[in-house]
Amino acid sequence: MAVWLVQTMNYLMQQKTSRRSLVWQSVMQFWQSEWSAAFLLCSAGFLLPAFLLLEFIIQRVRPMGDDRSAWLTPRGAIVWDMIREKHWLSVLEKAFALTIGYLVFYLFSKVTPVFLAVLADWLPSNLMAVMVVFYIVGLIMFLLPPVPGVPVYMAAGFIVMESSGPELSFLVGFLMTSAMCLILKLTAVAIQQKLIGQCLGGSLYIQQLVGVHTVNVRAIEKILKQPGLGIQKVLILCGGPDWPTSVLTGILRLPVGQMLIGTLPCFILLMPAVLAGASLTEPDASKFSTILVMIVGITQGGAMLLAFVFIAREIERSHDELIALRPEHDALLERVNVENWRTMEYKRCTSWFCISWFNKLLLMLGVALELGVCLSFALVGSSCFKPFEIGNRIDADMMDGGLGGNVMNIIECPFGAGLLYAMVAGIFMYGLYTWLTRRHILRKQTLEAQCASVIWSGAKMEVD
Repeated sequence: MAVWLVQTMNYLMQQKTSRRSLVWQSVMQFWQSEWSAAFLLCSAGFLLPAFLLLEFIIQRVRPMGDDRSAWLTPRGAIVWDMIREKHWLSVLEKAFALTIGYLVFYLFSKVTPVFLAVLADWLPSNLMAVMVVFYIVGLIMFLLPPVPGVPVYMAAGFIVMESSGPELSFLVGFLMTSAMCLILKLTAVAIQQKLIGQCLGGSLYIQQLVGVHTVNVRAIEKILKQPGLGIQKVLILCGGPDWPTSVLTGILRLPVGQMLIGTLPCFILLMPAVLAGASLTEPDASKFSTILVMIVGITQGGAMLLAFVFIAREIERSHDELIALRPEHDALLERVNVENWRTMEYKRCTSWFCISWFNKLLLMLGVALELGVCLSFALVGSSCFKPFEIGNRIDADMMDGGLGGNVMNIIECPFGAGLLYAMVAGIFMYGLYTWLTRRHILRKQTLEAQCASVIWSGAKMEVD
């Protein structure tokens, strides 16, 4: 359906008229990437045969005066050319990664309430002790690059407010928790800037992880280097990517005090998340939790969108400066080029006709299993897991929303257990495919090296 939608618009005309737009070029670069193909394969791949068949039929029944020499309509030919030019083993590998990513987030949403219930039972009832323990755990989570802040804020709202007791009013507890989350955020920013960015910023691995050589991060760098605290810098600090932005400020040796002041407005963004978690502890407020989660998405998404707009404007304004090579990035670019060469070598050795049918079958079955599990969870997830929400108790009776004292009771049999077994089977197949493919690449490269050595020796003997 996504392919149909894109092709029914005047694709080629849009490409011609928007060729100079950097934002459009970024969109087109993603659209033509293997990740985009993998996403379309997962979301609408089952419609692709029907689409091509329909385009073939339309081409066959065209009026006699039209060009009927091609097998497909021009719209279908564009899709077919896109299919033919893709490295499909690499696309399938990325499709597997997308399905695993979806499953991780889905299962995380099921495990999180159980984990929070266990944590709430384990933590002491003293409010200050709970805040100290959560502060330490939250700080560790903040220092991990892929962890966003919203789940931490929501968990704080529930766990801390659950431990506050009746002697503390809801408003006071909410404000205390929000203040703790702000301090937690500022502490994480300072540590990421001073300890990771400033002390470890010379590491090529850290620089590559941040992406200091990319145009987007250079645009962020240019905004952060502006004097004062303008709206652009504040939105980058509050709405930009958390870990890369904070580490980048350390690499640039920017004043930590100014960065912390610029991060203070994120208090407005974290308060709805804390309130959404805290509302689950109050029966009268829990009915508004869904609305509060929507508000969290709107505020966080709005800040990210505004930050992206300022980044895109900076790229448009300073494009030539941002794409210029920098001598200090020579070693990093060499590292990136080596990794790109390895990727190209991997693709060369794993083209569709170079890999055995058994390896391809393993990969396709692994992707099919994971995709089937994803669709099953999305369509009949209620038949796979028992409903367990934040605020429920594990030791409560299952009829009352608990798990009867056993966390494994959250899995419904046979559907939930069967799908989890299928997920494990798909992971096993992909792991076996990866192992066999690496052996194939090693054998191929060894054979090519031996052949090159023989050819070189023969040529040298002829010269002598």
